[in-house]
Amino acid sequence: MKKILGIIVLGLLWCNVGFAINEPFDLWCKSYKKEFYDGDKKILKSVSENYQIHLTNDEAFVVGLEGLYNNLIRSQQDTQSYFYTSMGYNGRSSVENNKIIPFDSFEVDRTSGEAILSKWIINIGNIYMKCSKEKPKLLF
Repeated sequence: MKKILGIIVLGLLWCNVGFAINEPFDLWCKSYKKEFYDGDKKILKSVSENYQIHLTNDEAFVVGLEGLYNNLIRSQQDTQSYFYTSMGYNGRSSVENNKIIPFDSFEVDRTSGEAILSKWIINIGNIYMKCSKEKPKLLF
């Protein structure tokens, strides 16, 4: 009986069956690059900002910036990343009746921790960051 149970558990671990978030958790992210547009000119800026992002199975929000990045609903299209968007098809296309609809999105790669926080108002702006589940230690 123990052997059968061991085989089932190892089989489930080997197959990587569960991709759902079992309980809400926070990601601690540090940005390293910001990309935005000035007219048609793409601007890359080196930045160093900290973000705390709360993830659940259905939604996400940036702690302290809930008014800027809100209504982020999970799209389970990809098993290699967590992807959340406020509206638009896959968070990319946001044209409806020849009007551009603003949207926000957040995507984090589950294996590398690389993440992109995007905001589309007139042009798209991306914040590239590295995330971890471990809370950073404060140095005082």
